[in-house]
Amino acid sequence: MKKEIIVFVCLSLFLISCVSTDSSSNTEKWRSGTQGIVMSFVQNNPPSEVVSRSDVTVLLEYSNKGAAITNPRFYLTGFDSTILPFRNTVVSVGNLAGKDNYNSIGSQPGFVKWETGINMNSLREVDSFKQYLSVTACYGYQTIAAPIICVDSQKYDYAAPARCDFSIKDLGSSQGAPVAVTEVKQKATTDEMFIEIHVDNKGSGTPYLTGDCLKLGYDQIDQLSIAEVTMSGKRFQCAPSNIRLVNGKGYAICSLKINNANTYYETPLTIRLSYNYRDTMPRKEITIINVDKK
Repeated sequence: MKKEIIVFVCLSLFLISCVSTDSSSNTEKWRSGTQGIVMSFVQNNPPSEVVSRSDVTVLLEYSNKGAAITNPRFYLTGFDSTILPFRNTVVSVGNLAGKDNYNSIGSQPGFVKWETGINMNSLREVDSFKQYLSVTACYGYQTIAAPIICVDSQKYDYAAPARCDFSIKDLGSSQGAPVAVTEVKQKATTDEMFIEIHVDNKGSGTPYLTGDCLKLGYDQIDQLSIAEVTMSGKRFQCAPSNIRLVNGKGYAICSLKINNANTYYETPLTIRLSYNYRDTMPRKEITIINVDKK
């Protein structure tokens, strides 16, 4: 029996030694996906039908399926406020953490509750009627992409040997945000590097920079700010500094002076986009039945 135990222990140690201790090999890239805040009404809150003597309760479940979100606000909209006099229709829930190195799923669910009675003062002759309820979420967001690029001032010198690969690596198709950096193109001269950054609104909502998110004009929507594009601690100059999206897509060109030296290397490029985002869920129809008809 002792011999069998010793053999079992040795075999277990051998198997453990074969498992990689490098946690990075088993860690998924957490900056992926195109979702931000995900929200829905809790079942039967609000109900499809309600009698005029009852209260209407709205219970919203939400979570953050992207990276960190700043100052999310939820607006209850779509109804006649003289009939459904909800109070505090705008709810702010504070900063909302999401995915990170240790959490590839996103935040735990949170809840917002609204409740009101029904004002039937001017509707005593009506058998029933409909109201609609929806929620709009507005929040600050950042998209961060960190592809690997080749720095080589002699890339187009045909007398120079092939050195590092000029293709962009590790960009991915999304970065855990509704607006994604989808492509980066690179060119270089002997003393300057140029990159072309392409972005795409892959979410269901609308990005904007400033303004009341429920009253945005055409000149305010579909805009992003390039917060920074850096490489080895050096900042690129980008034009335009704000990207305007057309049909959900846009781009900017950034440049950086480099040393004309006989060196080449690969290094991470950091692209950080800042914006606000507005998303509205499908509206819920409720029927109010008048039980006090005169």
